[in-house]
Amino acid sequence: MLMSFSYSNALNYFQESLKRIQTSEQTVLPEKWEGLLNNLGHTCRKLKLFDEALSFHEHALMLIPQNPSTYAAIGFVYSLTEKWAKAVEYFHKALGLQRDDVFSNTMLTSVIEQLVKETSPCIDTPDELLEYPFPSDVSSDVCNPSDETSDIMTEIITDDIQSLSDHTQHTNISMDIEMEGE
Repeated sequence: MLMSFSYSNALNYFQESLKRIQTSEQTVLPEKWEGLLNNLGHTCRKLKLFDEALSFHEHALMLIPQNPSTYAAIGFVYSLTEKWAKAVEYFHKALGLQRDDVFSNTMLTSVIEQLVKETSPCIDTPDELLEYPFPSDVSSDVCNPSDETSDIMTEIITDDIQSLSDHTQHTNISMDIEMEGE
């Protein structure tokens, strides 16, 4: 027989379990309760209690600091709250611990796409290109160079290429000499 499931009921049961553990004589919560804390985090996330979800997952990390699932859960909460940079950070940590984590890989790709869409390439850059006000007294020679100007530029470029070629050949010869001397 199927029972009606409610995340609110689950949250109450998980919180009751946590209270019983915390009232025992132990001052430090054993790492075996990391799953309970993560389940509390998942349940809070489902109920859109994101701050509480983060708190439970962070406490779970204190018990088992190298659990990639906990890092992925925190990254997921950050992605749901559109804190893209934090989400990227936690998905990277999860993948650093478990490279083949399909969920973290998929979410990281999605979150980076969102981050790129919403991030300006440079701070304080305008959203549209500004028009440059050209002076009205610019001669047409500047915009349309004559054949004579083109010939001069071609000659200068050719000289530069020849100079670079001479330098490169000299460098190769000196390297050949050094290699033969060894």
